[in-house]
Amino acid sequence: MKNFYSLSLLALLFSCASAEKAVPTKVATLSCPAVSPEQAPKLLWTNSDVTNPESVVYDRDSRSYFVSNVVGSPVEKDGKGWITKISSKGKTVKAQWASGLNAPKGLGLRANHLWVTDIDQVVAFQTRSGKKTVNITIEGAKFLNDVSFSPATSEALVSDMMDNKIYSIQKTPSHSIYAEGRALESPNGLTLDGKNVLVAAWGNDIQDDFSTPRAGRILSIDTETKKVTAWTEAPLGNLDGLEMDGPDAVIVSDWMAGKVFRLKRDGSCVTLLEGVQGTADLGFVPETRTLVVPAMSENVVRAYKLPKF
Repeated sequence: MKNFYSLSLLALLFSCASAEKAVPTKVATLSCPAVSPEQAPKLLWTNSDVTNPESVVYDRDSRSYFVSNVVGSPVEKDGKGWITKISSKGKTVKAQWASGLNAPKGLGLRANHLWVTDIDQVVAFQTRSGKKTVNITIEGAKFLNDVSFSPATSEALVSDMMDNKIYSIQKTPSHSIYAEGRALESPNGLTLDGKNVLVAAWGNDIQDDFSTPRAGRILSIDTETKKVTAWTEAPLGNLDGLEMDGPDAVIVSDWMAGKVFRLKRDGSCVTLLEGVQGTADLGFVPETRTLVVPAMSENVVRAYKLPKF
């Protein structure tokens, strides 16, 4: 059972979404068996110096992790949110490395800058000094979530799960709509597999308990045509964090179910973790096979060692 904070969080999130009529579905959800004991994640460390951690990203230059802390309401501009810096060994470097944010969620690193989504704003900080260098307000945005970067252009891509949109952040103009519509299935996590943008979808027609009549799945957006197709046909869950694990597999979290999956393009999958309360935007370091999972409703971040698959 998720705690009271989880239920309050879901109610607050839903309050910022437009009401839509549920669409029944008979599409079967993927069933992912538990990973074998030999390939099960091994716990490396736990850090509890966080409050409602939503996203984590690894900074190779400083060999440390940045973690976003929602702290207060996920939809109110209350100035209570902050970013925590944690060493690669799980020790707190600075509990409030950057503060004064509202409800920081998705994190991304590019050119020594940490990018952060914050309700209807995208901000960036220099990783070495902590100085804020970017502050962009996206008028009409409801719930900016993940951030990722296109290797072919200078743009940052930002998802708005509650408005079925993905924004492009660039210099001129400061932002534009990259993709929109129900085909995005309430986009949450973003990553790139080379030429395509991959999307971890929560699922359309979000209900007042934050469930959906049909679970979300992994989608693919062609960067040239912007056409949205299914990376895997079958739905999987109410998906949040998304990371590549090789050219044909992803690691993805299901916030509602408290699970983390490894999913291949052919639809085969295994459950890596379960029983986590609020499995949010995870981070993955391929070189060391380190998976870092923020448990939003437990106020904890855990790191695991993954074997090669």
